[in-house]
Parts: sequence; structure tokens; C-alpha cells
Amino acid sequence: MRGSHHERRAAPGPSRAPWVVLALLLLVLAGAIGALLVRVLGLFEEPGPPRSLRDLAVVCREGRAHEQAAPYRGGAPHPAVVFGEGPSSWLTTAGEGRGEPAPEEIQVVACSSRVGRLSEEPAMACPYLSGHAVHYFAARYRVEVYEARTRRRLGDFTLDATQPHPCPVSEVFAEDEPLTEREFHPEDEAYLAGLAPFVAGR
Repeated sequence: MRGSHHERRAAPGPSRAPWVVLALLLLVLAGAIGALLVRVLGLFEEPGPPRSLRDLAVVCREGRAHEQAAPYRGGAPHPAVVFGEGPSSWLTTAGEGRGEPAPEEIQVVACSSRVGRLSEEPAMACPYLSGHAVHYFAARYRVEVYEARTRRRLGDFTLDATQPHPCPVSEVFAEDEPLTEREFHPEDEAYLAGLAPFVAGR
């Protein structure tokens, strides 16, 4: 028929929106997994000096050097940190009369570990209610001293922890364990005295 015409409309194709959303979700997931691997496994760690004392703990806990730590060379003092088992997990020193060193200044890392008890007889007993008690034992500790940057062994010394202390006001006990045994820890002054030759050496 004259003047008539037919319109042909293409059928709508499949929407791309779901695929775009899925691709974005996969990218976000991949980024999250990558970030987790970096944090957990230490992959692609940025080189640089230690930012905290915890960074230097790898010398003791993982048996490896911190390659960006300050080198143990030149004149004294040689700032040090000792990692131990006591309530204070670390102690730093730059020598008598000097302030606390920054993490990037630490040249020496000392690792303290308990060798054993000096006696099987408790040196101190702290009684508590309902028949509970804590027995404390004198103990010996070995302190291994390393250069932080290379983990080169510089020496070692031993400390005997025998000094009693006031009983804590309260303690937490397991329901079926009325008696708890603990060892004394070396005093901070003993660690500082043992580290002094390494801090002031050369």
C-alpha cells in the first residue's frame, strides 16, 4: 500500500550491567587477598629502617637479621634492645645517662630465654582465698647478643633471677588448678649491667 512502511526494531541484547558488577567484585576480592598476603606473609615488604621495636624482634623470634637496622660500627655508644619473657617484653638502653634510643638507632639485639630453675624448692609462695596459691622459683636465663643488621653473634651472658617481689593483690586461677607455678624474671638493672660491655664496646 502506497505510503505505508514497516519499522523493524532489533530485539534488545543481554544487559552488560551484571557482568560489569561481577568484574568489579572480582577486582575488589583480588585486591583484598593480595593485601592479606602482604600482611600475613610479608611479601613485597618495603625496605627501610625499623619503625618500631617490634620490627627488631625478628632477630630473636625468627632467627633472622633486620637488614635495614643501624650497623654495629664506629665508636660507642651502640644502642641496644633486649627481648625477654617477663612482663616487660623489651628493654632498651643507649648507655648510662643517655635517653631511650629510637628504633632506627638500635644496633644490638639481645635475646633472653630461660635455661631452667635453680632449685625445685619454691623461693616464694603467695597464698590466696579458697586454698589457691602461686609458687615462685629462682631461675637462670641465657642472653644471646647479636648485631641487629647481620645477626652476627657478639657474645652472651647469664643472669640468675632470685629476687623476691611483693605478691600480686589478685590472681586468676583455673577452676581445677588451685596451685600455679612461675619463675622469677631478671631485674631490669641486671639486663642493663649485662648489656653495658656491648653498648660501650669498641
